[in-house]
Amino acid sequence: MDDLIRAMVYAVAKEDVAKNIAKHTVEETRLGNYDGKYLKIFRKTRATLMDIIDDKSVGVIEGTTRLARSFA
Repeated sequence: MDDLIRAMVYAVAKEDVAKNIAKHTVEETRLGNYDGKYLKIFRKTRATLMDIIDDKSVGVIEGTTRLARSFA
């Protein structure tokens, strides 16, 4: 699961992809600005990844009494 999440983040956070997503987001929603959207996609997605990558998302979380389940 961690490898999948890493791959998704790095696919989106590539500079050219982040620029393209930011451009289309601003054009489509008419909310925010390009620079803000780009920085959020390019930097914050990676920062969020570093915050959550070691968190348990499926399987046993605490002993055998608490289980996590994927919602996908």
